[in-house]
Amino acid sequence: MMVALGVQISFAQTAPDGWMRVQSDDGEFSVEVPASHKFFSNADGFWVSAGGSSDDFQIRNMYMLNTFFQGSLLSFEMYDAKKGALDALYHDDTYDKGDNQIKTTIKKGTYSIKQVVTKGAKSYVIRQYFASKNHIYILTAAARNGETTEMRRFLDSLEVREDTSTGSPSGQSSTPFSKLHVEDIPIEMRLEDAKAAADKKDPKNTTPRAPDPTVDSVVIVAKAKAAYVNAARENRDAGIIMMKMTFTENGNISKIQVLKTLPDGLLRQTVFAALRIKFLPKQKDGKPVTVALTFEYGFHIG
Repeated sequence: MMVALGVQISFAQTAPDGWMRVQSDDGEFSVEVPASHKFFSNADGFWVSAGGSSDDFQIRNMYMLNTFFQGSLLSFEMYDAKKGALDALYHDDTYDKGDNQIKTTIKKGTYSIKQVVTKGAKSYVIRQYFASKNHIYILTAAARNGETTEMRRFLDSLEVREDTSTGSPSGQSSTPFSKLHVEDIPIEMRLEDAKAAADKKDPKNTTPRAPDPTVDSVVIVAKAKAAYVNAARENRDAGIIMMKMTFTENGNISKIQVLKTLPDGLLRQTVFAALRIKFLPKQKDGKPVTVALTFEYGFHIG
């Protein structure tokens, strides 16, 4: 059975230098991105919860771009939401992550941007968070071995303006989000496959293999939490949602198979959390390849 959740993906035409500038339809936000990106949109959105409290925030009009270009993951997210929602997302992304994070605040015009640099054993990640009057934004740039020129170009090209009555200060023409071609991502219900997936994960059913020196596994650089919604809290829903997802060579998730689910809106929450995963693709002989992975999201009543 196929489920349409209204999440979409676009394919932009290649620009002469491999890059293009895209902008929000209101002209507030623009940034340079590789033209090989994938662009997602959804009007209804989802909910997030503030860490350590019962405050919930609705996030609507989701716009998200992902690309893996010359060894670099580049991504931005834009939502219609209150600043409290951004604070909740920032808290979840940075809470109790150890000493390998460097947190700073940088200025971009009149905007203050929270920046988090994470230096891990397998990745180098820069994430930026900021809010305007009506929108919240999250930018992610990552690579396996330190900052790249692609990461720096992406982050430095960011423009965010309060006065949108004039043209772009960069002098570049920009493609508005509404002009990008979109296509639905398939969400498939495969609940009968849940036991097979669990058996495959059981160590007793797995024969250990020697590591392949030519293969670099998928590196998850950011994994969003799936928050409870009120109906699920009231009904004390608990358990796991299991999904098999296709992690593409282009740095986006292109297909989701739901193997185990829960009621009362938790599946929608989990799907959006999954789509927001940021990752460096699996590599074979230094080239990115597509792979399917199974993930579980747990919901527990405290």
